[in-house]
Amino acid sequence: MGNGGSADQRFDRAAAGRKFGMFVHWGAYSVGGVEASWPVMLGPELQRRFIEALHRMGVAEVEMPVKPVTLRDYESFPQRFTAERFDAAEWVDLARDAGQGYLVLTTKHHDGFALFDTETTDYKTTNTPFGRDVVREVTEACAAGGVGFGAYFSAPDFHDEGYLDRGRPLPENFLGEPDRPAWAGFLDRMERQVDELCTDYGDLYSWWWDIGFGPQWDIDRFHGLVRKHQPDALVNDRLGALSTAVDPDLRADFLTPEQSVPKSIPRWSTYPGPTDPTMLFALIQQDNWEELLEQVAPMLRAHFDAPPDPSVPDADDFMPWEACMTFGGQWAFNPDLERCKTGAEIISDLVETVSRGGSLLMNVGPQGDGSIQPEFQDALRDVGRWLAVNGEGIDGTTFGPVQGQEHVRTTATDDHVYVHVLATAPDRVRVEGLAAHVAGAAGRVLTADADATVEHDGDAVVIDLGRIPRDPVMTTLRLAR
Repeated sequence: MGNGGSADQRFDRAAAGRKFGMFVHWGAYSVGGVEASWPVMLGPELQRRFIEALHRMGVAEVEMPVKPVTLRDYESFPQRFTAERFDAAEWVDLARDAGQGYLVLTTKHHDGFALFDTETTDYKTTNTPFGRDVVREVTEACAAGGVGFGAYFSAPDFHDEGYLDRGRPLPENFLGEPDRPAWAGFLDRMERQVDELCTDYGDLYSWWWDIGFGPQWDIDRFHGLVRKHQPDALVNDRLGALSTAVDPDLRADFLTPEQSVPKSIPRWSTYPGPTDPTMLFALIQQDNWEELLEQVAPMLRAHFDAPPDPSVPDADDFMPWEACMTFGGQWAFNPDLERCKTGAEIISDLVETVSRGGSLLMNVGPQGDGSIQPEFQDALRDVGRWLAVNGEGIDGTTFGPVQGQEHVRTTATDDHVYVHVLATAPDRVRVEGLAAHVAGAAGRVLTADADATVEHDGDAVVIDLGRIPRDPVMTTLRLAR
């Protein structure tokens, strides 16, 4: 990371920084093979409604197997947390093999179970049969392997009695009760945990809030704390601070669409402003939730997608963003996983994301013993092999000059435009609007290490791949600007 932490410097790093990362959802819940936090927060009925609501809004990849579990059973999982196969260096080696430049770990999910040795609670990995500080080991492995470390941190903490009245059923108050006098003590403990993570574990590549929308979360207090101790860290939008009305020194650095890729390049001029997705949780608690969903879906959908737009923004209008996705719909380990994304599918998601200026944070949910499923490893290493050849068209690039065309996606640096040709494209590909952005009559096909003929035809470029071996997933060409 850089040596300074100004808003402009952070923007530059977010816009053209590391483009592929590993998201790790791991905790005591992994022992039970259930989704992180949500099964007890929502209960079976609200969980079913939540999934259906997301599907109706077009977020098709979300799947949460409704596995009933009581709060008592859920909070007993730490007693079985032995993590006998956990090896932080193996996680980092896998990220490196996959070509991932950073790793974001769930230091604390909504359940309040901490993967670090916080002074604020005994509900943590160092107080389990495993007995070790996971964050310590992962940050040290990341530093040794040259992989940036990002700290995911949930604002809600339903284990903390100051956050909510634990005598009530969780589906009634899982979003917290900030009007209770005990709330102030909860915020103090939250501040202490943020301070610990920002001061005791080295440099952070990013800070990843979750579910912190609303006035009950003090942006000045909590963004200010991260900025104070980690001025270079990129901070996401989920404390509600992605707005031009926020002081630039405290403003979030990037947008986080979940399980989807925006249909056009996110930009400040058309951004509808921070949308509080937690309103969906309040909505599904109502008897007429389906009717209410139809009314608010357009606003909520803005959190996931932008409308199609083939144009490109000016550099100062571009909004950095990062898509986070799962292999099979669930964030935590799912022993009943029915379908797993392939390496080819992840490569396609990665190119789609980077062609619009974003980064892809691909989630793995390690098993309770700390090992990552072989099918996840195989798919990620397939991506790594593709990136070993074509990675210059991904890492350090930003959105390309041509958007919205059927057979190609483009990325760019100051010196080159990269044309990523889909496997379904014909051998002769016409790319409208590209001629003004490239020079010369040849493009280097990275997979084949050979030149393809490039013909200028008005404002279009025609690329002839007829005699060039093509990559079965995505063929990438480098063209000089």
